[in-house]
Amino acid sequence: MKLRYHNRKGFTLIEATLAIVLLGMAASSVLLPFASGAALHIEGARITLAANVASDLLEEIVNTDYDDMELLYWAPEFEGYVMDASGNFFSDPAYASFSRHVTYQPAVIAGVDLTRVTVFVYDNGDYAVEMSVLVGR
Repeated sequence: MKLRYHNRKGFTLIEATLAIVLLGMAASSVLLPFASGAALHIEGARITLAANVASDLLEEIVNTDYDDMELLYWAPEFEGYVMDASGNFFSDPAYASFSRHVTYQPAVIAGVDLTRVTVFVYDNGDYAVEMSVLVGR
């Protein structure tokens, strides 16, 4: 009895392997932009949290008496010890890696004595954001 191999229906192992490789390449080219988009989303969220931390301290400084602001807000706040406006440490773990410090620079604009207050925020020791405001008497 003679077997006929030209009438068989199905794939060989090589054809199946080649199909899987091509499908994997197509899937990776489609999914790669989603992975980079997720990384950008995380970076944006980190910068937003850092801006909130900086804004919180600037608001607190602006609402302080002009003569007392440099005395009250001179010490840097280290990672895990950043306080909110009410004087409590941020308890959310998302804020645990932030640190910040304040600088004061005198400025005179149109004969008015002002102080430029700048808050620098770092995430795990890396620069994240800075915010400045001019404060007058």
